Amino acid sequence: MEGRRPWRPMIFFASLAVLASASSGQEIKSISIPPPLAKTGAATVYLNEPTEVTLTVGGRVAEPMKFLIRKPPRSGDLSEVKRTGRNTAVVTYTPHEGAVPVDDTFTFAAQSVDSPVSAAASVWIRLVERPPVLEFPKELDFGMVYLGDTASRELVLANSGGGRAIGQLRVNPPWQVQGASNYQILSGTEIRKKLLFSPDEERDFSDQMALGGGSGDYVDLRGSALAPITWPKDGVVLSPELRTNGGGVLTLANRTPDQRVVSIQWPTGWRGPASSVIPGGATLSLPVSFSSPLKKAWEGNLPIQSGNFSAEIPLKVFPRPASLRLKPDSQLKLQPSADGKEWISKFLVANSGEVDGIFSISVPEGGLVSPDPGHVILEGGSVQQFVLTVPRFQRGPLLGDLVLTPRGGPALRAVVVAPSEELSPPAPDFVAAASPTPKAGSQPVENFLSLPTTASARVNEVAGLPPVAAAELDFARPHEIQIGWDIPSPEVVRFQIQRRQISPGKADAVAVDWIPWTNLKIQMADGKATALIENLADNTFWTIRIVGFDAAGRAGPASVAFQIGTPPSKQLRVPEWVWWALALAIGAGLGWLTVLRHRRLLAVEDER
Repeated sequence: MEGRRPWRPMIFFASLAVLASASSGQEIKSISIPPPLAKTGAATVYLNEPTEVTLTVGGRVAEPMKFLIRKPPRSGDLSEVKRTGRNTAVVTYTPHEGAVPVDDTFTFAAQSVDSPVSAAASVWIRLVERPPVLEFPKELDFGMVYLGDTASRELVLANSGGGRAIGQLRVNPPWQVQGASNYQILSGTEIRKKLLFSPDEERDFSDQMALGGGSGDYVDLRGSALAPITWPKDGVVLSPELRTNGGGVLTLANRTPDQRVVSIQWPTGWRGPASSVIPGGATLSLPVSFSSPLKKAWEGNLPIQSGNFSAEIPLKVFPRPASLRLKPDSQLKLQPSADGKEWISKFLVANSGEVDGIFSISVPEGGLVSPDPGHVILEGGSVQQFVLTVPRFQRGPLLGDLVLTPRGGPALRAVVVAPSEELSPPAPDFVAAASPTPKAGSQPVENFLSLPTTASARVNEVAGLPPVAAAELDFARPHEIQIGWDIPSPEVVRFQIQRRQISPGKADAVAVDWIPWTNLKIQMADGKATALIENLADNTFWTIRIVGFDAAGRAGPASVAFQIGTPPSKQLRVPEWVWWALALAIGAGLGWLTVLRHRRLLAVEDER
């Protein structure tokens, strides 16, 4: 029926039932009060460490109220519940001995004084190992160490946390780890590692040793080094004056308090004690001399050894300058030649120095010296024989002076004396008498650097063709040289460069030859000539001269001899930033490998 409400009769009959019960004296039961609401929770617990876990309830709370453990955990034990507030309580979770990292759980319920027990709520427990805590010293000081010696210090690493502290010690020279550099430290234990400090140069050192393990921890390392044996900064320097006086002195000082034995390996040509004893804190002076002949300044190193200490002392020797002597030195007597047409005399020029001697010789008018002094470079320690020829038409016993003028030195003079009709038979040739006795391992050099004149050379020689006056060095590289010179005459149509070759000759003499230098690029233009010499050895010297030729192929007189040389090759030097970039790349790669290894170890531990 539209508009009728069917539930109203039901309410009416229920009210009649209640009134009937009341009138009959029966009691009416009250409706139940809802219990508190137990809330789920979670906690992290370290193995072997009791941990309080908080329990929380919500909803209606009527005192007194209590918390009830409904289901205990599997991997640990729970203490009695303690109320900490109106809605909270705590219970202590103690992991079982030998428990492993795992997830655990237990349930609890709550009940007020006037309510039934609530539904159970779960509390999730995550059992984990306590993270390791690495303890280490902040600095290790190795003090002062003498070069060649090694100092050691003990590094103590301890794990005051849980689990295992894993890492690898990374250190740079002159420090190193003795034995394995990686480590594993269990909870509550320690390990000891020995570090060595072996410096190789005299200075203060400081660095940081990374402990690895991804923590970024490091230990400061400090130390200093001193050479046990010292010497003057310039080492041993022998000047020409010291060598003339017999040699120099090497001064060695012992910085240590102990007596030390010093062994010295002297290079060829040097003389000095091979071994010496220096008391602690004392200074010792050792005599030093140099015997080998030199053509230019010599530099090298002197290896010394004292215990584990080794070093090289700089050595430097300056050659004796050229020192020319004329023999005979006062009077030069002429003798008739074999055909009687000329007067001749032989004389010697000796160089007692160690540097090449360059000189000129002037003679009385009409005289001629052979070989041409302008083509002679007299090496140190050598002797050259010359022949003076004078036409017989000269008159008077004294014809003038023969003057020897060394470059950069005083002139030497000898009076040239003509022969007289009353002269006794000629004395034996003084040149042969003046020839020095050859030393062991050397050869006589009476004819050293003399240029033999061949018949073929004399046939084509043009007396009037002027020689090349001088040449200039355009450039010198490790494997090529270019020189240039002025063309002395329009009659010169081509040039030839000759290089000096020295070889043993006959009768223990020394032969000097001038060899044409082939495959050269010689160009002539605008009164200038240039020669490019290629495919040369680096750091090498040659003695050369220049000869001009006319259109008929006849040679003119040779130029003065001079030296050319190539510089040493430069070694490729890698910029310093390249080494730094390479070191950083290697360090990054090693760091990444360490991280991968650490992750692999953790994965293995998780599987265990």
